[in-house]
Amino acid sequence: MKKIVLILLLTISGMAFSQIAEKSNDDFVSTVNSVNAYPNPFKTKTSIFFAVNNEEEVSVTIQNILGKVVFFKRIKAHQGKNAIVFFKDQLSEGVYVYTVATKNEKISKRLVIK
Repeated sequence: MKKIVLILLLTISGMAFSQIAEKSNDDFVSTVNSVNAYPNPFKTKTSIFFAVNNEEEVSVTIQNILGKVVFFKRIKAHQGKNAIVFFKDQLSEGVYVYTVATKNEKISKRLVIK
């Protein structure tokens, strides 16, 4: 029964979960691109990949399905491709949300620990 509920939840949330929020103005130019986690789903660790147009401070947050922050890291990202490794540690199986944010933009996607 748990597997059916999990599959249903993943199907519904996966239909269009990726979002972009907090646009600063009408002339908004995306500064974060190609946000992706691989492998996803994962058992032990995954890498979160993203690209930025300019060198800037980026924060990576992972929240559980209830919105509790379970991981937070702020990094100085360099122009181009960047990656951060995330280890499962003591987290249980389930669906999580990871967010890559700059001062002007946030991109959130789902992450599955199996």
